[in-house]
Amino acid sequence: FPVLERYGFPAIVYLVAGSIGRPSGWFAADGRATPPLMDARRVLQLRARGVDFGSHGVSHRKLAEIDPEAARDEIVESKRMLEALLGEEVRHFCYPYGSHDRATAAMVADAGYLSAVSCLRAAATGGFDPFALPRKAISYGDNAVGFLWKLLFKNAPKGTPVRLAP
Repeated sequence: FPVLERYGFPAIVYLVAGSIGRPSGWFAADGRATPPLMDARRVLQLRARGVDFGSHGVSHRKLAEIDPEAARDEIVESKRMLEALLGEEVRHFCYPYGSHDRATAAMVADAGYLSAVSCLRAAATGGFDPFALPRKAISYGDNAVGFLWKLLFKNAPKGTPVRLAP
């Protein structure tokens, strides 16, 4: 964050609403350490310094693979929880594991979000559905060369569909 702040770069962090301040339990499924996620105090500190926050569901479940009502609850309840914490509207969503389909994208739109991010690796352009946006993922451990490589060269393969909506 200090580097982003120093150079005036915007940031959005997607929060798992039901795990704020708790260990990232979904890491345990594949044997990784389960470090604690940001607590509410840190979220509010960062918000006060200009970081935006979006939703990553209540419990980090694969939305396209669960019962539709459970998926709807994950989407709607996470928005409600985060808005209560932040005291402002939460407008953006990130699909856990990138798991989405037309039905979950429609649920996100119906819940009042303005956009949703997928796991498709590409630069977003005007041709993308706002509820299936690609992203350039920068991960812990990436160095400057890796960051530059991802920004300049790592894109979705040619022919990758960019729209969910008909």
